[in-house]
Amino acid sequence: MRRFFSKFFGGIKNQFTPSIKTVTTAPVGFVSRLSNFEAMDDEDIYDQFVIYEPSVGAAVDTVSIMVRQSFSRITLKNVGDKLDKIEEDMLEDANEIYDEVDMPDFIEACADVLATQGNVFLLENDDNTLTFLPNKLCRWVESKDDVVYTNNNLITVANYLTFNEAQLGEDTIIYPKDKIIHMKYKSTPHFVTDSMGAKTYNIYSVSPLHRVIIPIWRQRQMIITDLLMRWKNVPREHHKLNPELFNSMLFSGTPEQRRKAIEDAINQGIFSYAQQMQEMTPESNYVTTNVDIEMVETSNRNVTPTAGNVLLEQLDASIREALNIPSSMITGNGSGSYATELVMAGYVSSKIMHLSKKIKPAILKLLRARLKAINSAYPIDKLDILIELNMDAQKINIYREATIMKSLEVFTDDEVRTHIPGFEPLTDEQRENIKVWKERTTENIGDIPDPKHPDTPHSDASHSRVGDIRGGDTAAKHNV
Repeated sequence: MRRFFSKFFGGIKNQFTPSIKTVTTAPVGFVSRLSNFEAMDDEDIYDQFVIYEPSVGAAVDTVSIMVRQSFSRITLKNVGDKLDKIEEDMLEDANEIYDEVDMPDFIEACADVLATQGNVFLLENDDNTLTFLPNKLCRWVESKDDVVYTNNNLITVANYLTFNEAQLGEDTIIYPKDKIIHMKYKSTPHFVTDSMGAKTYNIYSVSPLHRVIIPIWRQRQMIITDLLMRWKNVPREHHKLNPELFNSMLFSGTPEQRRKAIEDAINQGIFSYAQQMQEMTPESNYVTTNVDIEMVETSNRNVTPTAGNVLLEQLDASIREALNIPSSMITGNGSGSYATELVMAGYVSSKIMHLSKKIKPAILKLLRARLKAINSAYPIDKLDILIELNMDAQKINIYREATIMKSLEVFTDDEVRTHIPGFEPLTDEQRENIKVWKERTTENIGDIPDPKHPDTPHSDASHSRVGDIRGGDTAAKHNV
């Protein structure tokens, strides 16, 4: 009789629960396909991490936004106290170009690609614009003879950039290096195999996301295993039908006829009961006769609602550490002291400034080319962009340092003022304005009268002002 129940319930499960299966099988299949890293290009893996992994996407977004904010303002270098007319015109045109081409968005995009792929390839167009080239379709070669045909020689010099070489073959687009701006996340020399299988050295930067492949691979394996294990161990109801309903004594005929009648009765009874259960909603109550209902739950502590959370959080933390972004920059919650957060803020700020300075030459080159097209007489070499970034914790500390510098009286006003980013030495006009403002403030406030201490015996004993002898003999007794 056991095999009848097993066989029949197997049929009911397959017939009535295909949509329930997809709740588990669909995400398992989706995550499995995303995690077939061995069959994917590195560039596709990195892009996928930014799109699907919250910890990676948040870290890259944080970096790119901070890089965008670090480009403070356009300025001029090597100029006098007062700008010439042509310098003023150039500065005004530069700011207009900066706004018209939406340079902050372009800077943020460069930071995104740099923090994701590790390399940025920009094509300089004839109309003084820059175009992003997809990393996976770009390849540096030493000579045009290396195009399509890849020998076993190590590539150490980047003379020509090929575009879409694997697909176009001999019709590959080839750019000379002076038409390409190549930014690298780090300039540390590494051996890297390019898209055509050639070995290179000191040509490409390794992506910062490369170091998180294994933690994310492990994390996804845990997710897949957890989904399958929870599906397998989901709490189930066990409905036990009274076997007396199918007692062989209730049927007549030969033993073979009775066995056949019992099987038909079991099938019909279970099918009818199962159909009733399918129509019931989860909050329905059961009213049964000849049926016992028990709940079957797993005792495995590894499939509790919070199981695996600690390890997943640890993996998330290791991913953020690999990307040089502290948790407080992502979640807003810091686990360290104020001093620790101050140190981390300084480190992150240095990292952002490092990336910004790698992007800055491309921005300056674009602005200078456009300014030259407007007026060839513009002194474009004087054009510069001020890069500065200070976290809130750093700003507070900087102002504290400036206050201490002022109180020591060994620093000039200009040294104290320039210690705070964004402030330059005061001009004579500014100094005069400050002087006038102080005088007016003093006149409005007037002389503040010296407050009188109370003359009670107890308060006389607490007077601390030297030379303020009051209270006659009482003060003398206390040697005031």
